[in-house]
Amino acid sequence: RSQRGAQLLTSLEGCSKIYATGHSIGAAMIALWQWEHLEMPIEQITMGQNVAWFGQPPDVGCRGKRLYFDKDPVPFLRCFVDPSDGALVRHAMIPGQLLNSSAGTVRAMPLTRCDADEPKDKQCEAGCSPWGLHYLNRIWKGIALHQADHYVAALDAAFGVQSGSTDAFKSSFWA
Repeated sequence: RSQRGAQLLTSLEGCSKIYATGHSIGAAMIALWQWEHLEMPIEQITMGQNVAWFGQPPDVGCRGKRLYFDKDPVPFLRCFVDPSDGALVRHAMIPGQLLNSSAGTVRAMPLTRCDADEPKDKQCEAGCSPWGLHYLNRIWKGIALHQADHYVAALDAAFGVQSGSTDAFKSSFWA
């Protein structure tokens, strides 16, 4: 930020809408950037994100979408509990959308509410130890499915590969 932050902000002055995207740690960086610049018209679109927030997450006005693939364990596993109140860490207040794979196809499920605490591994309702068998087993078996290329394939299957105009993609993606 100290090297390029001011240049980026200057180049975005006057924009009526800014789409910021990222996968995994890049998604976390985008979320933090949006939270730091709430006054800007930033829509975050993230994939494979496991951004956790202790307490009440910042209100970003539901600007964005969190995409998560059902085979990717990373967005589901939240192993941390806030020691001050015992609450499980939660996701940002942005609608989530499950990319559900079954019978050889991928379907985009309906968006969640902005305040929905999803996705969540049902066996980790009270938190999962990062050294526990369930957590380690999910990561061991599924970490390869966290890679960005799996998200690209899932997005293509769920929303269709678009060529030419982006209008058709926008209407199916934001539906």
